[in-house]
Amino acid sequence: MKNFILDVDGVMTTGQFLYSEKGKVYKIFGAHDSDGLKLLKNKIKIKFITADRRGFLITKKRIQEDMGYELELVSEESRLDYMKRNFNLNETIFMGDGIHDAPIIKECAFGITPQNARKEAKILADFVTESNSAEGAVCDACIEINKRFFSETNESIKITKIDSTPRYIFEKWEYNNPETDFIKSTNLRTTFIHKGEAELEIKNSFTSEKVLLKKGQGFITIPNEEYKLTNISKDFVALSTHSEVPEGFLIKEIIDEGYTKTEMPLTTFKIIKNPKRVSKPWGGELWISWTNLHVLKQIWMTAGNQCSLQYHINKLETNYLTEGEADVIDGIEIDLTKPREEINKEVLSLNLNDYKERRKPGQFWTSKKGIVHRVISVTDYIAYETSTPELDDVERISDDSGRQSGRIVSEHLGGDLNV
Repeated sequence: MKNFILDVDGVMTTGQFLYSEKGKVYKIFGAHDSDGLKLLKNKIKIKFITADRRGFLITKKRIQEDMGYELELVSEESRLDYMKRNFNLNETIFMGDGIHDAPIIKECAFGITPQNARKEAKILADFVTESNSAEGAVCDACIEINKRFFSETNESIKITKIDSTPRYIFEKWEYNNPETDFIKSTNLRTTFIHKGEAELEIKNSFTSEKVLLKKGQGFITIPNEEYKLTNISKDFVALSTHSEVPEGFLIKEIIDEGYTKTEMPLTTFKIIKNPKRVSKPWGGELWISWTNLHVLKQIWMTAGNQCSLQYHINKLETNYLTEGEADVIDGIEIDLTKPREEINKEVLSLNLNDYKERRKPGQFWTSKKGIVHRVISVTDYIAYETSTPELDDVERISDDSGRQSGRIVSEHLGGDLNV
């Protein structure tokens, strides 16, 4: 990482403005954040931005004159454009707290919010600090950045964000260094090994387990559990999805039993060794994790096949291609209030080639509800899909095997159940 850009108000300060009859007079800054920033000062470019024009001189006194960091006045409305023009977002860490910060947090390489940030920003963050703004949040962030990106011994995996949505964050994990500390899970996370192997140690207040995980295996963690990966092979690649768990929310695992499905409370971590297999006319899927917050699947398709031309009424999904090539039809937006027959007629009257794009390993596409899409295999390919839990929400406009919309029970009768 080359840049660490921070918003000021609500990050370095409490976000409160103290007024007198003369106007804005005081802001409250914390005592620990300057010490945290010193950990990174010689390792990464640090810069602050603020949209507070009337309080700019107060901010300038603390940030620029007292602490010695660059400061720029940037309006909230132009903030994302400013970031894109001035920094490579793939090499940038951003810390913010508000609704105008959320798009930057989504697009930058690593996004951070204080514990008391707005929910629109917090749900997209890669890291949420334990402390509130002006109470050590920036210090927390600096410690995490130092450990994750600059430590020689404390971080075993390189994490690359694939996509962030309001419902989940999708990541790729790769080998980085040989050792790691325990990581405390703050949300629901599913991780699956695509290549290589690693030793997993995982624990909570009641139990612990140590297991060697290989290609085709994985694990699920819930909030307040800890895990670490060691003895990681250099060809290690994993896909990981995590979702914020609302306060008081009961996490449930959905078990596909073929003709039926059941829901079971998920109250502790789970080791995944034999995911459910679902057959498809064009290939198949591994249903790695199906919960009431997110899903992670592996999808394979043999060359010359294509899935249904389809859309979803509620489901949101992101596909990441790991092996092979595919042509993806995507971006055909429909009006879900119209009758299905009218929607089908309108879509089939289009030249679908106008919406087709070749995708190669390392590329992804996210399909929102009401967006028609189809994947066509150029070669044998493997992709991973993370999505919201509505797996039976499939409206098929056209299908080479004549399948109807919704769940096809016969596809779910073979293979093994999750164990």
